[in-house]
Amino acid sequence: MRESDTESFEATIYDKIVHVLSVYPKLSPSMLQVGIGTSVPPSIWRRVLQDLVEEGKVVKDEEVRLAPSGRHQLYTVISLNNQQ
Repeated sequence: MRESDTESFEATIYDKIVHVLSVYPKLSPSMLQVGIGTSVPPSIWRRVLQDLVEEGKVVKDEEVRLAPSGRHQLYTVISLNNQQ
């Protein structure tokens, strides 16, 4: 792919991530993958997601929850930053 094609593709992924998070406000990375399309390689969308986090448009948190089994589970939660 040419550089302009890559930038256009990443802009599309950027828009998809923002759209999916506007519909489903809290997602795990695997749920986000399904929302933006499983044909998009994680190596691409994770880089775009990181850009969104660095820009402050998306928040990536980790939460510890007690699972039904009694074990503590660590979850990554991605959401739009509504503080902007």
